[in-house]
Amino acid sequence: MERKNATKFLQSLIFCLALLLTCESSKAIAEIKRSHEMGYPAATFALATAYFLGDDVQQNHAKAEVLFFQAYNKSVFWAARGLSSLYSDEFSDLFDEQKASEWASKFDAETKKD
Repeated sequence: MERKNATKFLQSLIFCLALLLTCESSKAIAEIKRSHEMGYPAATFALATAYFLGDDVQQNHAKAEVLFFQAYNKSVFWAARGLSSLYSDEFSDLFDEQKASEWASKFDAETKKD
C-alpha cells in the first residue's frame, strides 16, 4: 500500500474508532464499508466480522463468508479465524465441522510463523 493510501486508511480507522467510542456506530459501519470499497483489507475483515456478529448491521453469514475469504486472500490471516468461527457456529446455515477445523489449522499455522 503506498504511503498516501496508508495514511488515508489510518485516518479512516481512527475516525471509525472515534465514532464507535462516541456511540455513533452506524457512522462507523458506513466508514468501514467505504474503506472496504476502497480496497483496504483490514476494512474488509472488519466488515466481515460485523456481518458475522450482527453488529450494527443485519447478521448475514453468507456475506461474512465472502468478505472473510476476500480478506484472507489479501493476506489478513485473522480471516482464517473468522472463517473457523463461522463454520463452528451450530446455529449457522454454514455450520461445517470439517471446514471449521481446516480454517483453525490455517490460522494456527499463521500464528506459529516467525
